[in-house]
Amino acid sequence: MNGFKSIMAVALTVTTIGVGGLVATPSASAQVSRSVCGGLEKKGSTAYAVGSFFQAYGDYQWATYYFGKAAAYFDAARDCLLRS
Repeated sequence: MNGFKSIMAVALTVTTIGVGGLVATPSASAQVSRSVCGGLEKKGSTAYAVGSFFQAYGDYQWATYYFGKAAAYFDAARDCLLRS
């Protein structure tokens, strides 16, 4: 009988912890990490630098391509920072 009581106590504890985890409000870990936003800014800066390189050497097609990528990364970084 003691084995049955201990199994039931463990089952009740596990169920309580499981339901509590489902009902709990989202914590700060559910938010976007600042490092993700910073990574997007770094990618935008890198793409802008590559676009500037191509522009300096007269290849305007590739410069426009990388400037467009930079703008997209900067927009994503801005949106990321607004959400966090």
